[in-house]
Amino acid sequence: HVSEEASAFVHAVFSVDDPAEMRDILAAAGFDTIDSHPHKKQIRLPSARDFMWQYIYCTPLMALLPQSGNAQTSALERDVVAGWKPWAAGDGMTYEQSVLVSTGRRRT
Repeated sequence: HVSEEASAFVHAVFSVDDPAEMRDILAAAGFDTIDSHPHKKQIRLPSARDFMWQYIYCTPLMALLPQSGNAQTSALERDVVAGWKPWAAGDGMTYEQSVLVSTGRRRT
């Protein structure tokens, strides 16, 4: 609904989910004693509409969206809210998020 640039941002944010790949990235950046492992966390979120806009407002996506009230943003909101219905719970959403937790020490 927005642009190729917005799509690329969203895909990039969630693109690294392989512990070995993250270890390689951190090693190339000068870190050692690296640990990287997946972790799942059950999280409670606001309603789909509210969470979508909270996420957009705190990322570079906001600069890529047309002004509020535009047919394009209305269609985006409608599709996102519909797509997130499986996680609706009461007045919010409940979701199990998988994240990659990585640590390392900077070589001196």
